[in-house]
Amino acid sequence: MQTGLSLQKLAEEIQFVRQNKHDLIAPTSHFRMDVTPLPEVGAISMIEVDGQGSFNVSDLAHEQIASKLKIPRKYYQRMLQEAPDLLEQSVNTWLKQHGGRHMLRTLSGNLRAVLSDAYRPLDNDMVAEAALPVLLDHKNEIEVTSTKLTDKRLYIQAKTPQLQADIRSGDTVQAGVVISNSEVGCGALNIETMIYRLVCANGLIAAKALRKTHLGRRVGSDDEAATYDMFKNDTIAADNHAFMLAVRDAVGAAFSEEVFTNQVNKMRAAAGVVLPANKVNDTVIALGNKYDLTELETEGVLERLIAGSDLTQYGLANAVTSLANSNDIDYDRVVELERMGGSIIDMPERELVTLYRS
Repeated sequence: MQTGLSLQKLAEEIQFVRQNKHDLIAPTSHFRMDVTPLPEVGAISMIEVDGQGSFNVSDLAHEQIASKLKIPRKYYQRMLQEAPDLLEQSVNTWLKQHGGRHMLRTLSGNLRAVLSDAYRPLDNDMVAEAALPVLLDHKNEIEVTSTKLTDKRLYIQAKTPQLQADIRSGDTVQAGVVISNSEVGCGALNIETMIYRLVCANGLIAAKALRKTHLGRRVGSDDEAATYDMFKNDTIAADNHAFMLAVRDAVGAAFSEEVFTNQVNKMRAAAGVVLPANKVNDTVIALGNKYDLTELETEGVLERLIAGSDLTQYGLANAVTSLANSNDIDYDRVVELERMGGSIIDMPERELVTLYRS
């Protein structure tokens, strides 16, 4: 697993976002895209919102605009790169016909997300304030191993030596937790149990302890435009407080001896499921197709599986999660690979057999 940021650096980045973010809700009829082609740097895209200002459009916001207006993403990107005038005309035409309202999440003058007006902000500062005290209050028992704040998500990973076991002799694992959240519509708030393998510092995400989608109530009428701050009333504050208490409890519950023992038993069983030596290549290729691995990732899994000399279901899971130690993989993909490792351990043997027989 990548180490990511120090806790201090993470806290600084979260605080920066907290102080500089601004949300507003407006009808799409109040939006207008302005795309200015610049030969040396490419097109500069702005979204203008009546009465609220103009915002630079992030890559993620472009993806969300394309999705909401049902413009194929590849075609949208081609227009952005090769025909910015056509993109501007197309987006503005469909915005007028789209109807409804959306929440725009901005940061320091940049439009970072275009979301439903029913989106419920459960933001990273709230999650960190609920989760980190649980981890830091037990700093002699719980070690924060990795943190990251990407353009899409917040991640906090931690483990404890208080719960550990051997899968095989000398192959020790410890119980852990992964907390992840997105402020920009890229996933729910998740608290998941993790198994941390000491011999290679791999992490494997095992099960969800808590999941909360960012779905709330629509506010105001369809023709209103307003900042979201107007809607942070006592009821919403009370709802958020109650939920963050649940986050705190779920972080503590993730370090459950029962859950850890159950996962260790699954991993020990997987260590006994042997892959046919003449089917290793076929298995990895089929696995890559099943989980949408890139060709490079599939090759990396095969190399690690063979190098580890562990041609078992357990070895296959470890070959996948060891990719997460590569510094050239972005952190969002790191966590996806860790989840994939857990999914492989949970895979019934009959399903594994179909991989190398396919």
